[in-house]
Amino acid sequence: MNTKNKNQSVIRGISAFFILLTHINPFVKEDNIFKAFIFFGYLWVAIFFFYSGFNLINSYIKNNDKLFKDFWIKKFYRIYLPFVISNMVFILVKRFLNAESFGKRQSLKYIFGINAINNRNWYIYAIIIFYFSAWLVLKVLSKIKPLANKKWPVLLSTLLIFFIYSVLYFNIAEALEITSHIRNVYPLTLLLGMIYPIYYDKINKALDKPLIYETLLLLSFFISVLLHYAFVNGYRFFIITPDASDYIVPITFTIMVMLISYKVSLRSKFFEFIDTISLETYIFHYVFLHLYNNDVISFSNSYIFLFIYLITTIIVSILIHKIINLLIKKTLAYN
Repeated sequence: MNTKNKNQSVIRGISAFFILLTHINPFVKEDNIFKAFIFFGYLWVAIFFFYSGFNLINSYIKNNDKLFKDFWIKKFYRIYLPFVISNMVFILVKRFLNAESFGKRQSLKYIFGINAINNRNWYIYAIIIFYFSAWLVLKVLSKIKPLANKKWPVLLSTLLIFFIYSVLYFNIAEALEITSHIRNVYPLTLLLGMIYPIYYDKINKALDKPLIYETLLLLSFFISVLLHYAFVNGYRFFIITPDASDYIVPITFTIMVMLISYKVSLRSKFFEFIDTISLETYIFHYVFLHLYNNDVISFSNSYIFLFIYLITTIIVSILIHKIINLLIKKTLAYN
């Protein structure tokens, strides 16, 4: 793995880990130190959107023929199957805790995601919709050989992908009663990630100039800090409202992180490992937060609660990841 890929892996691992910490807040005491993480989760999700867009378009540009090979088989196993398993486990947890009981029909709808039993999994719906939109547009573009690899058709395709994704997500989110916040419906870091590989060489050439690099880094840092502070405290920053800050900060924060990673080589075996199971941890973490914080099972000590919750989430994610890898290997070998 080269330095750039290692950086991506470490950053994604850090993002996944901080999301696990962010979502613990409703389950601990109000005066707990974990409240420090409460306003940062949206920033780490923005990083995942960026890399999802970047990796897909980058793969298309480098080899659009291979991108579509076994595309939906891999997405089914990597995303949808863990999602289904987590829904099944969540239903069992709710029944075990006597929190809710569901009929067979409703249970099946929850299991297969027709209805949303876990609102925290809005990102899974979003990413599936994104991949569907991208597959639809890029599949058509790849057939038009004179245009398939030219910059402007790919750029127009990314805009079309983003538009289709936005419309589909907004409607599906409303129907499923999951989050339809504007930064989730229109995550500009997703679009940013798709555009970056199209102009990869030109952007990197510009970033190699110290004045441009340092100016962008300082601007993205100060805008992120100031507007995040304004958002958290409900302040207006000149003409920028707190809601607008909530929308802008994920973009400037992502740019800042990407600029740092462009110059700095990141190393962390732990976060690289977390990255390999990041999707599974996201899908399963909220299930275990519910399992360990209720009238049946609970921990008075928040640090013990955190430790048990993290260990369980990581162990289950490892097991699911290994099972998924085995299934993919067998399926592709069979094909």
